[in-house]
Amino acid sequence: MESAYSGPEPCNLTKQSVMQLAESVARQLEYKPGTPMPPIVEQMGGKIIFQNFWDLDSTMDGSIQIDGVGDFKIYLGRSSSHERDRFTIAHEIGHYILHFLYPLKILKQDQRPLKVARYGSGRTESEAHWFAAAFLMPESAFRNVFFENDGDPMAIAKHFDVSVSAAKIRADSLGLTGELVH
Repeated sequence: MESAYSGPEPCNLTKQSVMQLAESVARQLEYKPGTPMPPIVEQMGGKIIFQNFWDLDSTMDGSIQIDGVGDFKIYLGRSSSHERDRFTIAHEIGHYILHFLYPLKILKQDQRPLKVARYGSGRTESEAHWFAAAFLMPESAFRNVFFENDGDPMAIAKHFDVSVSAAKIRADSLGLTGELVH
């Protein structure tokens, strides 16, 4: 029997285009760095469902399930950090925007319900990562905070309410790695 859900296909936008789209979506949702993510998801029509570690594989085989426009569920484990959850939520919003809404609204393609597998890899995951980083840490704001804090990754991470690792990766992607304080 065929699954009612399809898997994501890459949107194939450039990295820069994905990041610009993410920043645009954040502005439209009136997201400011550090803003709690659950109200953003609710504003978009989604729900966040927390699961115990042992239930992650048995009850849901994806981190996001999209049943239609304004109808999606993001699944998170109860054992991850607050900062990790924020990035995961932004990442899953990226899948919703890039791999469901973009093909439907911009490319005018028929779109089946979508389920994105946990621990995926490939182009669709890269696109969702780019989206999440730009959504949570917009380039202009990131650069300002970076230089105001002399490249201190802990201070930057605290400002954006992300992990130090996410802040370092964002600095690297913006060519600021050589400026980081160690």
